[in-house]
Amino acid sequence: MEVEIYLNRNPDIKIINQSSSSILEHEKPPEELEAIKNRGNFLLRQELKDKTPLNTPNCIIIYHIICIIIFSTISTIILSTNSKKNFIEAEYTHCLLNTTCNITFQINKKLESPIYLYYKLDNFYSNHIDYVKSKNYYQLRGENVSEKKIDTSCKYMSRNKDHFRTNKESEIKSYYNETMEPNSLMNPCGLISDSMFNDSFKLFNSNAYEINIDVNNITYEMDREKNFKNDKNYKNTQWFNKEDEHFIVWMNMELFPNFIKKWGNIYQDLPKGEYKMSIDNKWGKDQWNIKKYFILAKGNKFGTETFFGFILIISCGLEVIFIIIIYISKYKKKKFNPEEMKWD
Repeated sequence: MEVEIYLNRNPDIKIINQSSSSILEHEKPPEELEAIKNRGNFLLRQELKDKTPLNTPNCIIIYHIICIIIFSTISTIILSTNSKKNFIEAEYTHCLLNTTCNITFQINKKLESPIYLYYKLDNFYSNHIDYVKSKNYYQLRGENVSEKKIDTSCKYMSRNKDHFRTNKESEIKSYYNETMEPNSLMNPCGLISDSMFNDSFKLFNSNAYEINIDVNNITYEMDREKNFKNDKNYKNTQWFNKEDEHFIVWMNMELFPNFIKKWGNIYQDLPKGEYKMSIDNKWGKDQWNIKKYFILAKGNKFGTETFFGFILIISCGLEVIFIIIIYISKYKKKKFNPEEMKWD
């Protein structure tokens, strides 16, 4: 590569700048150059030419225009998908605790399978630092953990007596109805597991026929296969099954006080008509001031939330502002005058 620089527009005066690679190639004899070409694939020899683009104003503007096109396309898909009424949401906060509550609702447009059942909680602040930290990852994976580590990571809820005191049980029993010692380690420990959401749902059509809700495969495969495992002697030591998928869903914490979590899958179409959701309402306390909902949503890769779509729209707006700033600064930039050897 040769770059010629002319000074004062005099063609007799020029500086030739050659890269080191081109100079070496000119110095090598033809036989050696031929041997280099025949020694293998240029990819293996790492002799690709440099195609790195320069960070010029025009190049940066092109980058941001590409980002705007990608962001706007994704946000349009998300918002257009969720603009359709493809889900049913109903509140059941008014239901009395420890009772079976029946909510009747209408489906005005056929919901095609797969259909996902979620529960939604409003005003539940699960992001408090003491609450989020109140669990032990090693114990959740079924590993042996010392009492000191359990007492440290689950200091408010580390012993069986702590959990059963809050749940008003006269006798401490394991999940498999085995008697446990009050002072033995709570397994699983912590405030998160102690406050696990335990409402259950059954769906019936207008003919009182129960529609099957599959509660399997509602979590990530990594969680099912590795992150949540029962102990070897779990029947005598655990108050709850750590491999239960509803438990796994609950243990994955949320950032905001208003959130939805998956409860089950329905693998059949729901035609237009009247339906009844029967809810075994056991979770929560009156003083918590929490609102509870269930959501039936048509299968959608983007879920039922439009939050991410609006974030992308805001990003597109910021990209446009950034392009305008670069464009203005480009034409306000001083230019070098080679004739007078100074900046204009």
